[in-house]
Amino acid sequence: MEVFSKIFGSNIHSLLNGTNKLTRTEPESFHRLPFVYFYRNLRKLLPVIGILIVGLGISLFLFQLLLRFENDKIQARFLADAKDKSFSISREIAENLEVLSTIRSFFESSDNVTRHDFYSFTSGALQRHGNIQALEWIPRIRASERQYNEALAQKDGLKEFVIKEKGAAGDLIPAKSRDEYFPVFYAEPLAKNRAALGFDLASNQRRLNALNAARDSGLQTVTAKITLVQETGKQCGFLIFDPVFKKNAPINTIEERRTNLVGFALSVVRVNDMIERAIGDKQINLQLHLSDITSSSEVETLYQNFDSVNSSYLTYSKQFDVGGRQWKLSIQPQNGFYVLNNYTMAYTVLFLCIFLTLAFSAYVYLLLNTQEKIKLRDERLEKQASDLQEALEAEKQLCELQRKFVSMASHEFRTPLAIIDSSAYRLESKVRDNQASDELILERIERIRQAVVRMTRLVESTLNGAQLEAGKMSIDLRDCDLTEILRTVCKEQQELTNKHLISLNLGTLPSLIQADPNALIQIFTNLLSNAVKYSPRSKKIYVKAYQDESQIIISVKDNGLGIGKDDASQIFNRFFRAETSAGITGTGIGLHLTKNLIEKHNGTITFESRVGMGTTFTVSLPIQINPKLPASHEQNIISACA
Repeated sequence: MEVFSKIFGSNIHSLLNGTNKLTRTEPESFHRLPFVYFYRNLRKLLPVIGILIVGLGISLFLFQLLLRFENDKIQARFLADAKDKSFSISREIAENLEVLSTIRSFFESSDNVTRHDFYSFTSGALQRHGNIQALEWIPRIRASERQYNEALAQKDGLKEFVIKEKGAAGDLIPAKSRDEYFPVFYAEPLAKNRAALGFDLASNQRRLNALNAARDSGLQTVTAKITLVQETGKQCGFLIFDPVFKKNAPINTIEERRTNLVGFALSVVRVNDMIERAIGDKQINLQLHLSDITSSSEVETLYQNFDSVNSSYLTYSKQFDVGGRQWKLSIQPQNGFYVLNNYTMAYTVLFLCIFLTLAFSAYVYLLLNTQEKIKLRDERLEKQASDLQEALEAEKQLCELQRKFVSMASHEFRTPLAIIDSSAYRLESKVRDNQASDELILERIERIRQAVVRMTRLVESTLNGAQLEAGKMSIDLRDCDLTEILRTVCKEQQELTNKHLISLNLGTLPSLIQADPNALIQIFTNLLSNAVKYSPRSKKIYVKAYQDESQIIISVKDNGLGIGKDDASQIFNRFFRAETSAGITGTGIGLHLTKNLIEKHNGTITFESRVGMGTTFTVSLPIQINPKLPASHEQNIISACA
């Protein structure tokens, strides 16, 4: 005020105080000066300025929050796409390995597989898996058997068949004399693999290394990156060997496996065809790089769909164990995709917020009492955004869980169906050739029956798991004989295995307890079948039951694969399977269902396990002791062929 007085004189006070009277020395438009107007309204503008500052700050905050949200959304989308492609590739690899397992089973269950038999059995698999270059039979031929087998192939119509190897110039020449040969004897489809017939795989060091590894381990083995003999393009490939041993011969030691080796089932796979079949669309927005990292000093690229590496911060990688080799899949986005290059939404929200801030400031200039309402509205919007984000994450997890389950269930159904198909085909072939003995028919029928039982249990387990999750599964408590239930379950499981011996030890138990007998049967069937399934090299399963005060304790013990410490906390989760169960069929529903059924009886289940030493599951069920009912004390051993 003093400054204005010195500049404009004493009459300025009347002007600033709202007086409209002008003195002689004041110009007529003096009161219209901007700084005079601003000064007069300064006290009213202070709250508006404060709101503008806060509003702009909130606008910038929301702008940054949206940018972060967009980045998170892009990263989540990339990871979802990358995991989807990774899962598809791993599934395609697993299916290739599974196809070879069926061929191995076909040879091991047959006394003599002709070239026509091989063609008939493999034609369906080749139609379903277009990435497989060839399915082949590689017999073990000793030097003394060379001429006989060459003549045998020539008799089949392959007039130019000889056992051969690659010469120094890269052409195929008759193989040098060796103690034994591993030539390509059967190959389907024959038309595009005729060049490989007779090629001795033992003549190539990489192929020979894989042959020896498969023979000594008795497991499927994959070669390092190779160029196929029949390859006409530039893509690389790999071979999968599955050893076939003499029927009913011992193969417990390396020496026994070397002695009783008959040959190898072989799958020839072209890497590019396998990846493109797995991902479906060649024009994807991802850079895929598949490499063999088995040897740290010699990392080999198996597949890549790009020329130059993208420097994007978005990256995903996963390692696979494929027939004893370590593969690594690295995924990055293609240039121009999964990149935040359009800020339309963020800028729209920013401008909208600024506009609202200005409008709100004007409104506050008139009505200062609206601040609380705006605060409540902002809090409600933030809560809604948080709820939407949580719902989105829950939906993503549910979709991922459903996709994994569908893949797992389809894989589990495929194996028993393959067993049924193989057994039915061989049975039909033998009947038509009048070679089917009663023993063979019974053997095939038993294999079919076991496969059907396996599928039935899988379906029942899946349906019970669905009923449990839907809250539709209830228990019917009534008097039941626990002793008889345990005997029945052990007997049924013993009938399904001829490689294990189930020992049932029954201590002092009440004659009757209050429980759901069907639920108890399912509980102990799950525990016993798991003990058998995850003890492939251990023969004895121990079941023990006794009463401890007001509790009944039932334990199921095996000396099988065990459960790792990292998997222990998740072992009862739905669809979860431990790392030690790799290669063994299962859905991950059984233990989840078992735990829930026990808890519906107000009981508990615990376990102790060590990898390679076995697992003991202990079930504790509460009981009401009735002194009028007699207790039973007995020990029962149910034996089986070990």
